[in-house]
Amino acid sequence: AFFIAWGTGLFLTTPLSSQTTEDASKIEAPVEVTSYEVNLEGSPSEEVTEDLTAALALYRYQEEGAPSIALLRRRALDDRETGRKVLRSHGYYKAEVGVDLEPNDAESSARVTVTVQPGPVFELARHDFVLTPTTLAEALPKQSDSSFGSPVGGAASAAAILNAEDTAVARLQNRGFPYARSTGRDAVADLEQNTLTVTTNIETGPRLTFGELDFEGTE
Repeated sequence: AFFIAWGTGLFLTTPLSSQTTEDASKIEAPVEVTSYEVNLEGSPSEEVTEDLTAALALYRYQEEGAPSIALLRRRALDDRETGRKVLRSHGYYKAEVGVDLEPNDAESSARVTVTVQPGPVFELARHDFVLTPTTLAEALPKQSDSSFGSPVGGAASAAAILNAEDTAVARLQNRGFPYARSTGRDAVADLEQNTLTVTTNIETGPRLTFGELDFEGTE
């Protein structure tokens, strides 16, 4: 198992592995690329395809083209890590993303193929909530870690895990802890079992209560 730092919905990964033998820093004469097409292969679902299309720079700047084949190649190579982040957010922690660029004879246009090898979907084995300074049992005595809707036993989806954290914070705020907030999480992936364990840290802040209620201006 290894630790994965998880920020706002996207997991960091193990060190990059080379997907191509091309030297990305190779100097090439600038050639205007008026257009290029992108083919995406191997995406495991429509939802993943939609997220890749929204995240990859190849798609986001496709209408503008690229000023040279070299810069287009750099854009494609940089998108490998972006693609892996998107796949990890859907629970594919062993995913690999490769790119292949084929310019036409005149190098005025090109075709870029993005190939996804998703690997297995990791299962969320556990999702623990650690509350300080007030414990979960003290703050929400009738609720447990499993009561916030985290997809334990299902795909380790970042969106679902974040939703569970938001639910936990909202319930605390509705139970007298208006300053409750999530302070981050630790995630451990087991590459042999294809599972993920997440611990979410929440600062509850002080419990506040209403004081005596007075009405003024009434007879």
